[in-house]
Amino acid sequence: MTRVTNADHVLLLLRNHLERMQKQRGKRDKAGAAEQKSAHTTQLERVAHLATAEGVSEREFQQALIAGLLADELGEAVANDAKFVRLVDDVLAIIERDKDSSALLRAAQQHLSSS
Repeated sequence: MTRVTNADHVLLLLRNHLERMQKQRGKRDKAGAAEQKSAHTTQLERVAHLATAEGVSEREFQQALIAGLLADELGEAVANDAKFVRLVDDVLAIIERDKDSSALLRAAQQHLSSS
């Protein structure tokens, strides 16, 4: 029996969220429908703007993406906790150790950069 840790659970949530985001963007692209912007900008929308910004390293972008996904999933209040930064770093380290997850994160970054 495989032991599932909290880090594994977070990684699964992150992977699921990235896959859903990619599917939703694909549907929007196929339909050709323009996305309506709400007054509330989500963390992910802010991160998407970073993808095209100059001077942002790949690691900084990946940290911001993970932080945005986790903040959207767990709530904005959690993002203000110092433990949240360690959680983001831990999740990024886990992703970097897993070849498939690392590839998925890079694909998400490229997709956001080209959007």
